[in-house]
Amino acid sequence: WWHSEFNRFRYDVELVVGEKVAETTPLRFQRRSHEEVCTFLKKPCVDESAHVGPEICRYVGAQIESLGDDVDGLVITLPNARVLRPVRLLAWLDAASREGKALSELPAWLRPVDTELGGPEGESTIHGVEPEALFEMQLPAGWTRRGIWAEDPAM
Repeated sequence: WWHSEFNRFRYDVELVVGEKVAETTPLRFQRRSHEEVCTFLKKPCVDESAHVGPEICRYVGAQIESLGDDVDGLVITLPNARVLRPVRLLAWLDAASREGKALSELPAWLRPVDTELGGPEGESTIHGVEPEALFEMQLPAGWTRRGIWAEDPAM
């Protein structure tokens, strides 16, 4: 996936126009952290890990099967491949300026994709999960998906 300023920070907004709906019982969600996903997939829980669609589908399927009838939904925190590197790069640069680090100490996975185009064949430059992969995932009947922002802007 190629990212530019036109698609990296895109998001959808849903506006509802009409009468106010009567108060309803709040939905009950279970939450899963990125660490829980990595543990299930037996992968190290580091930002530079890539999660591919089939792995995430396997995880989501297993979690949905384990939910009880008293749960309305599942919220899973995953690193967003569109914003993970820029957010972590900004944090690294900020810390490096305070600690007196040289730019040559920049971790390889934070280098701009352009510098990796000449890298070894098959070397992945994708870190995190592509949001499109989540929207292409098959879910059981009655389940829908929605992308939301996490507290950590890279997730």
